[in-house]
Amino acid sequence: MSVLAHLVVGQQNPEPAATRALGYLLRSGKKSGPLRAVIGLLGPAGVQFEPGRVECEEMHGDNQPDVSLYDADGRLRVLLENKFWAGLTDRQPVGYLDLLGGRRDAALVFVAPRERIDPLWRELGRRCAAADRAFEDEERTDDLVFARAGGTVLAAISWGQLLAALESAAEKKATRRDIKQLRGLTSRMEREGFLPFRGEELSTSSTAKLLLQCYHLIQGTLEKACGPTNIWGRTNGKRYGNYFRLSPMSKKLWFGVDLEAWRRCGVSPLWFALTGVSDKQAHIVDVLRKVDGEAHGFKDWVLIPVRLRTGEDEDIVVKDAARQVSRIGEALAAAFGEDTEGSKTDSPP
Repeated sequence: MSVLAHLVVGQQNPEPAATRALGYLLRSGKKSGPLRAVIGLLGPAGVQFEPGRVECEEMHGDNQPDVSLYDADGRLRVLLENKFWAGLTDRQPVGYLDLLGGRRDAALVFVAPRERIDPLWRELGRRCAAADRAFEDEERTDDLVFARAGGTVLAAISWGQLLAALESAAEKKATRRDIKQLRGLTSRMEREGFLPFRGEELSTSSTAKLLLQCYHLIQGTLEKACGPTNIWGRTNGKRYGNYFRLSPMSKKLWFGVDLEAWRRCGVSPLWFALTGVSDKQAHIVDVLRKVDGEAHGFKDWVLIPVRLRTGEDEDIVVKDAARQVSRIGEALAAAFGEDTEGSKTDSPP
């Protein structure tokens, strides 16, 4: 573990520390290798400019992007938003794209752990489409994925790829040592191992209340989706929920809180699952991704999130979750008939 990781992990939110460290590296001079390396990564997307000043956590009205890059003429050209496992805010990415005014020579770039890039990219795409800024000219290079959203470049890159580019462009040994410190922090945050608790995480009851509410929603959602007589077989542990049938003739499905899927993909604590589908998994995932792009196949089962309405009373949340469960079942029945609606196995997904 690097000294920076040792000081940050367990003491404070790591994202602001990573932001300030990255800003420090990019501020080493307008002609610095690391700053030019970041701009160079955007070359395939058509964004290139002579670098100017670098600002960290600068307020732009109601928005506060992590790093703002200006060109030599003082125009805002690139916004960098650093992520580990925190979700997108309500203003991301659309509010940040608004700051760039739809300009084709500007870019919004999200930096995240490698395994989060694909689900993050799908979530960004959904939010842009909902704001009438559907992706255009989507491409992938060895270093990043990018598209145009309302004209402006939107991109995502992993921490590992970004830091490799910075390190290869660093002219000074001291800069390379600083980059290695930041790499130590990002590597620690990307690992799946134990992360030390922070005091505020243990003293607040909000996470516990959220989970208890989610547990409570399971029964109500399934009663609305399939009726109480079609619910049975509760599972516990990291996957807390119930087996159920959408009709008396269909096979068993599962719905509940899946902590592992929530950790991996974000999106929602509540997930719908089919088990024992290894022979048709890829086809089922393709069908369900038309319902929600976050459908995933793991081993011999398939998961798709059930998204929770925010800012609404319980009855509206339950009704909307039940509608999603029913919609998933309808998509499966239309594609496969009832024979592929689930597994006969009694084991949890």
